[in-house]
Amino acid sequence: MSSHDTPSNRQSPARQPAGQPTGGQFAEGQRPSPGIALNEPAAGPTLAEELDGISPGDGLWLERVDHGDPVLESVQASPSDDDPSTVHTSSTVTIWGGYEMLQQAVPRNIAANEEWSRQWLDERSDVVEAWLSDEYGMDDFEGDTEGIDHMVARFDVDVPASTPADGLTEAIHERTKAAALFNEQDHGTFGTRNMWDHLARHITAHEERVHNTSVAYAEAALWTEFDAMAVRSGKTDWDADDIAPGSARRMDRDISDFLTRNRATIDL
Repeated sequence: MSSHDTPSNRQSPARQPAGQPTGGQFAEGQRPSPGIALNEPAAGPTLAEELDGISPGDGLWLERVDHGDPVLESVQASPSDDDPSTVHTSSTVTIWGGYEMLQQAVPRNIAANEEWSRQWLDERSDVVEAWLSDEYGMDDFEGDTEGIDHMVARFDVDVPASTPADGLTEAIHERTKAAALFNEQDHGTFGTRNMWDHLARHITAHEERVHNTSVAYAEAALWTEFDAMAVRSGKTDWDADDIAPGSARRMDRDISDFLTRNRATIDL
């Protein structure tokens, strides 16, 4: 401060109305001139930075209260075993209400009894899981202690390590059908289809294929054995319906398993 620049002889600046630039209403305001950038908030850490020093297999474990995404339950992120430029993630979506929503697929004589109905559907859980995997691309199911009434679908996907940590769930949604699974099980959400109707029709069609295959197998591959038994017993009009119920059920299960495991290569 010079000797002439004292508090007593300095001119006080005129007060400005809030929001009005100095120099009048139409004067140059505080807007940046071309080529001058405003300072932006510092970017948050990337996944690579969050996971720095952590071994593959370890890492972040976030519950919904932590990540805030309404679709995903738990979310895990860990360094990739193979590629340092990516991060491996596993996230889960819960599927509720399978028993109630799939009653239309249960034969009427079984659906009348709740215990039988649950058992019938649980015996076809592999069919249910295979269809869901084909439709939505989940990698596995966890926590299925309550059968198909409470299934937890797991999605595994790699995302770039440069992804902002607070953008993890968005990156997962861009690479999976987790949101579609969540919305379509609650039919009508955002105008989506009813997943359960499609799945029930699939189960019904699968059961028909199993029955037809069982009958064809019994009347062809097993004909010689059963025909000989029929001749010995004096029966001349044997057909597939004469197979003992227990044997028929086992054969149906074997055929159902075969069709499900090989669905990618069998023209169904």
